[in-house]
Amino acid sequence: MIRLVVMAAGQAIRMGTDKLALAWQETTVLGYVIQEALQALAEFGHESELVVVARKPLSTYLTPAAESLFQRLRAHWRLLPAPVPLAQTIRTGLEDISHNILGIGFLPGDQVGVNRAGLHQLMNHFADTEPDALIPFAGPVSGSPVFFQRKLIPSLSSLEGEQGGKTVLKNFQGRIESYPLDSSFFTDLDTPEEYNRFTRK
Repeated sequence: MIRLVVMAAGQAIRMGTDKLALAWQETTVLGYVIQEALQALAEFGHESELVVVARKPLSTYLTPAAESLFQRLRAHWRLLPAPVPLAQTIRTGLEDISHNILGIGFLPGDQVGVNRAGLHQLMNHFADTEPDALIPFAGPVSGSPVFFQRKLIPSLSSLEGEQGGKTVLKNFQGRIESYPLDSSFFTDLDTPEEYNRFTRK
């Protein structure tokens, strides 16, 4: 079983507002990312679950149709009303890990380049090859979501501040695999200028 964690409780300092609630593709930024994740999980050939760690209630971001799918797939919404550092978002996403979960992936809530096909490929590759970690790449550039085997949960749980998965992998000696994806898959939104540029297209 694989758990996919959508990380949506960050501090978003550069945007100056809740960028995840901004309009995107007939929903919101976060709503779009969740919709793609839900569709990928629905098509996944193995057991899986979605956990979203967010600052506001589910209804703030999701359309009624996406909310219905969210409930139908028994996904989990974990509310952290105040912005928190990355490490705390990760720890919250790791809570209540059952013994059936063998791998965990982490997807930023503002990664609007994500699509269900790419997610589906990543999850299938992770389930089929069972590396200690799976990192998507576009050429020499790595991106998200990165998937980790269960045995790395203690290391992920010990992160602090804005440390993320790269800190865990930096000196890790296990089997790490890469998976090629188009660079557009990694598109995210950090500033108002980026948001305006993409929405004007």
